[in-house]
This record gives sequence, structure tokens and C-alpha cells, in this order.
Amino acid sequence: MFKNKYYCIILLTVFMILDAVHSFGEIVLNEIHYNPPDNHLEDGSYREFMELYNPGRESLDLSGYRFVEGVFYDFPAGTQIGPDSYLVVVRVPTHSTWRNKNVLGPYAGKLSDSGETISLERPDGSLAFRVTYSDSPPWPLGPDGYGASLERIAWDLPADDFHSWRASLQDEGTPGSRNSNVGQIPRPMIQAVDISPRHPLANDTVTVRVGFDTPEIIAGATLFWERAGVSSTPQKVTMREVSATLSSATYEAVLPLSPSQTVVRCNVAVQLTDGGSVLLPHPAEPAPFFSYFVYDGEVNTRLPILWLLPPTVSRLLPSPRPISGVVCLRSPDAAPEVFDGAEVRDSYNGQKVRFLKGAEFYGDRTINIIPETPVRGTNPGSSAPFREHLGFWFYREMNIPSPWAEFYRMIALPRSSTTPQAQRLVIQQVNEQFLLLNNRSPQGDLYKLVYSNPNWEKHTNKDEGTGSIEDLLALLNTRNLQMLRIAMESSLELDEFLRYSVASVLTSNWDGFWNNNWMYLDPGPFGKWEIIPWDLDWLWGSTTRELYAAMPTTFPIDGVAIGGTQASRNPGPVTSKIHRDAAFHQQYILSLRDELNRHFTEEKLFGKIDEMKSLLTTDLRLLENQTGANRAARYQHIEQGYTEIQTFISRRIEYLHGVLPVSVEQWQLY
Repeated sequence: MFKNKYYCIILLTVFMILDAVHSFGEIVLNEIHYNPPDNHLEDGSYREFMELYNPGRESLDLSGYRFVEGVFYDFPAGTQIGPDSYLVVVRVPTHSTWRNKNVLGPYAGKLSDSGETISLERPDGSLAFRVTYSDSPPWPLGPDGYGASLERIAWDLPADDFHSWRASLQDEGTPGSRNSNVGQIPRPMIQAVDISPRHPLANDTVTVRVGFDTPEIIAGATLFWERAGVSSTPQKVTMREVSATLSSATYEAVLPLSPSQTVVRCNVAVQLTDGGSVLLPHPAEPAPFFSYFVYDGEVNTRLPILWLLPPTVSRLLPSPRPISGVVCLRSPDAAPEVFDGAEVRDSYNGQKVRFLKGAEFYGDRTINIIPETPVRGTNPGSSAPFREHLGFWFYREMNIPSPWAEFYRMIALPRSSTTPQAQRLVIQQVNEQFLLLNNRSPQGDLYKLVYSNPNWEKHTNKDEGTGSIEDLLALLNTRNLQMLRIAMESSLELDEFLRYSVASVLTSNWDGFWNNNWMYLDPGPFGKWEIIPWDLDWLWGSTTRELYAAMPTTFPIDGVAIGGTQASRNPGPVTSKIHRDAAFHQQYILSLRDELNRHFTEEKLFGKIDEMKSLLTTDLRLLENQTGANRAARYQHIEQGYTEIQTFISRRIEYLHGVLPVSVEQWQLY
């Protein structure tokens, strides 16, 4: 009797506390948009916001409240938030997103893209809340640059627990209104997924095991699955529990055979003991399923393989939406790797693929895929991929930080008997991941020089403006040659700029001075600028016309071509300035001569060309034998493209030998 009375007192106390909280209220952090995706050249952080919610029955006076950790903001006197109401605090209240909307701000600082702690203090210095969020699993990925905000599914759930948060179902979140995930069930969540065999063949059944937390509330689970781009209606199979502990339960299901070169996608509906259910992974995630690829190894090729799944509607989701993906086989002795959820979209000349964070393409976030025969955006036409591939290889040989470029066998998914296969060039994108992979800090300033306005597109730290490149140009614009030398030595990696000028003049990179390069500033206290090549389809002469082979050695200074104004360009805004320095220009001339006997020789360049011709033509024969396609035009493109490049190289070497001075050490050779 005493025991029951004791429990009743405890329950009554709990209800009184909860009722007090609900009656008098306290402010809660309800939604965070910490990493809105960039809008082309506009930094996404301009659209950041935090949403506060008053769950109580009375208005709250926020006068004197202040954010003191993560970001910083003092609420002005008279700030009120009504009962069951929202208040939005934004980074840039003048942004068009907030036009005609009632928001507060700006706050100082910006929300961390990788997670941090946000603290709000009351006027007396006591803590109203302290919330720590993250962008790493098991926290949602959707809010980390993919368009969704981070929404709290219920105000009374623990703020520091990932179970309490989901990616918003609505793009850009729900600032100032009811969250799109209200009513979502917080538990269970997926702890682990195991697919066996991990790389199935067409004659393999596949066992899918899924581990969940909070096993005591799970009544059962159903696995839904589809063949991406093939299935019109998802299939389902009841999962059976195979193991359980106090903290987890594992369920499994066996899926039937699927044809080779098929992506299979799965998600799980978990039935709960209270009669409810929850669909996992959360439908708003960029990859709201787990996937595997069936492959028998039947594609005979000398190239790595890239299967492209264009945006394909997934019926696994309550609101079906198109989701793309990529599968890659880097070598015959490797296993295919699935990058489901990677964004495949058309670009001006081909496709661009953006990979998910944590599921990068062997370290890269973005790659560019050039058509086998480009139809626009390039001057040399069908030979452009050969020129770019050889060009990026040559710049790397010259020890200049450059994107990798590699030919792949490209196959479209879903595969059918008529699916075409092609040899396409894949080029690494210059971005933060490129910097990281090349031992540069992704925190540095990265600009792309383009011919359109603005000439300097900033691709990192966009919200900080273009002051760093403007400062450099101002330093180099001096007429005092002594000050110019000081500016060059203090601001530029001069040896690298020298190698870039030499490589660009050797290969007749007409567009590589006034346009089509990247500039990178190391963020360290003594950081210097570097230059990175880009868009190399104009290399190796563009055509066999003589004017390309006769690109003058003075081109980096004035951009003037010989015998053809269509090849003339404006002087490069950086390179033309540093070539005014007599010592630098003289060193450049001597280096041109040196490279004619080292990197820019017929022996070396023709050897690389022969290697690529052999690789591509051998692979093309395999492609014809397997598909029955007649690729005569492709053989012609390969032969003609590389022959044009070889013709240019011979003429270029002859021209340069005729105009470059001979060093004393080489007199006996000439």
C-alpha cells in the first residue's frame, strides 16, 4: 500500500513539473539551417537561420537574452514570442529569402558546417539552453549542404540526442512555421547494415541484415526493395529477428536473384509495439536507402568502368522523387563500388557528378564527364578529350598542381541489351577536396579566372568577398619594378608560376593566361598564391594551322598571336605583370629551352600518345566484340586526333628551336 502511494506521489510530481513547463514555458531551439547549399557564386551561409519555439501557454519576453556560443546575438528590448509560436534569427536579414518576413538578426559569426554547440543565455547569465549538433553519423546528412534544414521532431525531446532531429522534408526547411517532421517517431534508428555477399553475382541470393537500437519497442520489420530504374512497384519481404541484446536487435531478409549490372535499393519499415511504424532511412536523406550492385564481370575492357544511373524515381519513398547514382570498377581485380545518391546532372558539355560527404569518389567530391564526341563548348571537336587528357598529364609532369584526367568505359543504367557503351574522359573538379588531396588547405581562397563578368569567380569563402585577389592585383600593378619584384617574391609561388608559363607556352595554351585557370591562396600567415590549369581543350594547337605552332614566347606578356588575330588574347591579369620582371622573364626563356630537352620532346610526348592510342583502340575492339557495334568513326577520331597533336608537337619544337637562345652549355649540340 505504502509502495503504491509512493509511486503515485512521484507520478503526480512529474505531471506537475511537465504542466509547469508547458504553462510557463521556456524557449527551445527548434530548427537549424546550418549549411544551406551555395547558390552558384553566392555563399549558402547567407540563408542560415535558427528557429526558436515557445511551447508554453504564455508569451515569453526575450529582452536581454543572448546567443553566447556558436554564434552571437543580443535580443533587443521588447522582443516577445507568443505561446505556441516561432521566432527566426537569421545571419543576413537583408537577403531576399527573408523579404516580407518577420525575422531577427544579423547574428555575428556563422553556423559551423561540421557541427558545434549553440548556447542561449538569459539576462541574468543563466543558461536557457545549450545544444550541440553534428553533421557526422548518426546525425542526419541531409542538412549538410543538400537543401534540408535540421528539424527537431518534438520540442520536449532531448536536444543533444540525434534521435530528436531529422532532415526537413521541405527544401530550405520551415522557418517560422510548424516543422515538417512533427509527429515523426524518434526511435528506433539504424545502427548497422550488412549485405552478404557484399558484391553479389547474378546467381546469388542476397542476405540483408539491419541492426536497430531500442529493441524493446520493436514488434517486427519489413524490407522493401526495388531494382533502380526497373521496378515499377517496390517488392517487400518480412524480416526475421536473428539476434537481440538489451541495446540492439538485428533483423534479416533474403532477396532473390537480380540480373548483372543492376542497382538494388532497400529500406525498412519498422513496426512498433504500440502499433506505430517508422520508415528507415529517413526519406529526406540524400540517399534514403542502402544499395548494392549485382555484377558478373562480363564487361571486357582495358579501362576503368563507370556506370551512370541518371535521376531515377524511387518508389520506396512516401513521396517518390528522382535520385541518381554511380557505380565504379577501377580495375579488373577490384570489386565495383556503389555511390548511390551521388548527384548526376547535365552540364554545358557533358555531366557533372557530385558525391555525398563521407562517400567521396576515392577522395573526390566532384568529377566532370566529357562526351566521347563533344558537340558544344569546345573548338577542336572530337579531338578535345585527347587534348585535355594529354594536357593535364603534361602539367602534372611539369610539377604543377593539376586535376587528374582519365578515360573510362561509360555504361548507362538501367542496363539493357541495347545500352550503348562509350569511352569518356573523366576530369577531377578543382574544389576543396582537390586542395585537400593535393596537400593544400581547403580553408584557402580559391578563384576561377573566366572571361565573363566577374572575371574572378570565388569558389571558397564566398561570403568574405574578393578582397584577397584584388589586393594581389593592386600589388602587381605597380610601375616600380623593384616594388614589383618584392610583391612577386612575397605573394607568389614563383617557381610554380614559372613552370605554369613554360608549360602553357610549350603547349600553346592560348586561353591559359587571360582565362581558364584557378588561383589559390594558402591561408597561412605567410601564404602565397598558386596557379592551377583548367579547361585544356585548346592545347596542342587546337588545329594544325601554323599560327598555333608559332605561338610567340612573348605571349604571356601581351597576348598577341602571330598571323591570326583569332588566337590573340588579352594579357593575363597576373601572368602579364610578373613577366614584366626581367629576371623572371629571362628565367622563363631559359626554362623553355631546358624543357625542350626534358619534358617537351618527341620521344616523351609521342611515347605517351602511342600508349594512349594503343589503350583506346584495344579497348574499342573489345567493346565492338562485346556489343556488336561498329565504331569505325571512333577509330578515326582517335587516329586523327592524336595525329593532329603529334603534328603540332613537331612543328612547335621546330619553331621554338628557331627562336630560343642556345645556352653556353649547349653550344656544342647546335
